[in-house]
Amino acid sequence: MFLNWEYDGTERWAHGSIGSTWFDRPDVEAALAEVGDIVSRRPHVKLARR
Repeated sequence: MFLNWEYDGTERWAHGSIGSTWFDRPDVEAALAEVGDIVSRRPHVKLARR
């Protein structure tokens, strides 16, 4: 599982950017798109209900 979540857009990240500005960087967008592409090619696994 991969979770990519921004809560409110006002938090300051460790490297100094605020909110979604970090996620808007071209290198980050490209990396997330690559992860999404890799995951989309994987077979789906049905989870068991308990």
